[in-house]
Amino acid sequence: MSVAALADGRVIERKLRRTRRRYVLAHSLDGAAEVVLWAAGLGGVSLAVDYTFHLEPLGRLLLLVVYGALLLVVVGRWLLGPLLGAPDDDELALKVEAQYPELSSALISAVQLSRVPPGRLVGASPRLVEALQAYTAERARPLNFTAVIPLGRSLLLALLAGVVALGAWGFGRAHGAVVTVWADRFLHPLASTLSYPTRTQVEVLTGGRVVPRGEDVEVSALARGEVPRQGTLHFRAQSGGWQQAELPPVEGESGRFATTLERLLETTEYYVELGDGRSDSYELRVVPRPRVTELTARYQLPAYAGGETRESVTGDVDVLVGTWVTVTAATNKPVVVARLELDGTETSMTEGPEGRLRARFQVAANGTYRIRLRDGFGLDNRDPIVHLVRALEDRAPRVRIRSPGRNKDMTPIAYLPIQFEVWDDFGVTEVQLRCAVQKPLVTGVVPVDESPEEAPTEPAQEAAGPPQLTYATVPVPGAWRGKRTEGHYVLELEPLALEEGDTLLYHVRVADNRQVDPRADDRNWTDSREYEIRLVSPRTKREELRLRQE
Repeated sequence: MSVAALADGRVIERKLRRTRRRYVLAHSLDGAAEVVLWAAGLGGVSLAVDYTFHLEPLGRLLLLVVYGALLLVVVGRWLLGPLLGAPDDDELALKVEAQYPELSSALISAVQLSRVPPGRLVGASPRLVEALQAYTAERARPLNFTAVIPLGRSLLLALLAGVVALGAWGFGRAHGAVVTVWADRFLHPLASTLSYPTRTQVEVLTGGRVVPRGEDVEVSALARGEVPRQGTLHFRAQSGGWQQAELPPVEGESGRFATTLERLLETTEYYVELGDGRSDSYELRVVPRPRVTELTARYQLPAYAGGETRESVTGDVDVLVGTWVTVTAATNKPVVVARLELDGTETSMTEGPEGRLRARFQVAANGTYRIRLRDGFGLDNRDPIVHLVRALEDRAPRVRIRSPGRNKDMTPIAYLPIQFEVWDDFGVTEVQLRCAVQKPLVTGVVPVDESPEEAPTEPAQEAAGPPQLTYATVPVPGAWRGKRTEGHYVLELEPLALEEGDTLLYHVRVADNRQVDPRADDRNWTDSREYEIRLVSPRTKREELRLRQE
């Protein structure tokens, strides 16, 4: 190829290269302007939506996803797409020929033939190709190829984008706090806790909390900055829509507003509006208080009372002192603390089979008990039922001497048949005959079973008053069964070596089978009425009998 032909080819190539650069410039301006306009528009929309509706984290995350998706589409459609799909020389040549019809099809032919090596030309000689290139270059020199790519629209669009960007910058300068909060909430939708600045700042004092079902809760908020005259509470239950209630100021407390939501039955979401300020949304989680749904008090009578097992489904018990009572309770929900309070003392309850709570206590006196519960939310059972405990004392036995049943005069060699009756709730374990001798002179009292070895080694001191009686105990054999029994004993006076003028005092003592403390003898003892036997001589006794017969 000649030097002239090469020069002609370079003319056409340079013109097409400048046209391609103009194409890239134009579409770069268009794409960048579109991206700026869309980014500013989407940012403004997201700011307006979030500022107006105070979106929750999931809402902000959804908005961020939509924003990013649309912006990617814009970048791909108006920036990357045109740049990556820039026209080649053939397309540019056709655009130029469309702009300048006088070129006819010479330019496209020259461009295409210039890419074919001279040795591969088919149907055309190299000279003819050189002549075509010379002709096309000559015709193209005065023509402005770049005119086929207009820049006017691109410049206007770029100018508009610059104005919008400048406006966004000015808005950010004027409302920096708002933009900063929006950027944080928008770029960190799940983690951000910032709220938009307002003339009125709202602090919800109630916050989110657990509320017992069916109880009232006061919603209270504090206004700072510009304090309005009235506030609004927005709330909705799980099964309903949003509702509004007035939030009046609290008299005497500047800036505090409060109202009461009565008898909450469902978990409720709410937020507060005071002036232009709006709080975050909070949840009042409604849960039932723990309570006892079923209670049984089971106890076993002491062994001496028969050992029978009984049960009270009301929880109230009437039991003998010393009886162990086991309380079993079922609750409406799991609890973390369970205590049985018995007259000021507390016993921890343990969890048994089927989640039932158990506690055991011993009855010592009349009283009451109740069960205190606390669940995992810190809620207690309010006003627990009070159960009565009536401690029944094992009454002391009763004993009566039926015969002789009076005082008597007897000789020292006589014998006295004694008959007696015994009553007790649960039976008698021991019967004793107790007697003491009272001398006519104040010389002390000598027990009937006193032996010389037991006599005091020191002389007895003269009593200041009547002598202290010392009783001797004589076990009375017998099988004492049943709640009422009879017994007898023959008291022989001769072995007692009594003298005329002595007085023998005697009574019957009985013990029941009470046993509360196995380490001690805590039986109940009872004495019968005491009787006297005055010792007289046989002659005196015969004279008494004679007088009675007369």
